Amino acid sequence: MGIHPTPRAGLDRSIIGPMAKPVLMVVHEQTHELTMLERGLASRYAGDYEIICEASAASALVRLDRLGMTADGEVLAVFAAHEMTGMTGIQFLQLAHQRHPHAQRVLLIPLGNRSASKPVLRAISLGRIDRYATLPADSPTRTSTSSSPSCCATGSANSTLMPRW
Repeated sequence: MGIHPTPRAGLDRSIIGPMAKPVLMVVHEQTHELTMLERGLASRYAGDYEIICEASAASALVRLDRLGMTADGEVLAVFAAHEMTGMTGIQFLQLAHQRHPHAQRVLLIPLGNRSASKPVLRAISLGRIDRYATLPADSPTRTSTSSSPSCCATGSANSTLMPRW
């Protein structure tokens, strides 16, 4: 018997059955990065969470809308690339927050992207995102063997979201 999230108000679980796994959503337009993130998250969390990956902000918003219409659509965290076509990752995470206000919002930035630090820290201080994570460098000389993002900072978010980071 697994641990299930708290049911939404007014839902009778005895009628509709056990809840599905909470969702971890990743949005990244670069296929290689999205695949790497999916593998990394699935290897650690697939037993307890449903991992959903989307290649565009638009498709991710549609999926978030659909999840919001289901009783089992609890989104625990949304990870978004810092740079995307049509909107920034920060803008996307704000839209995701409107749809799922309890989901943690994690902005993914490339390791060593110093130009992103001011906008990211500003977004955290203004409550637009909850935390950021760096993506591992993609090079043959990479010393880290992890394919999961590394959590580098948290705003006021609960640090137990992803305890292995």
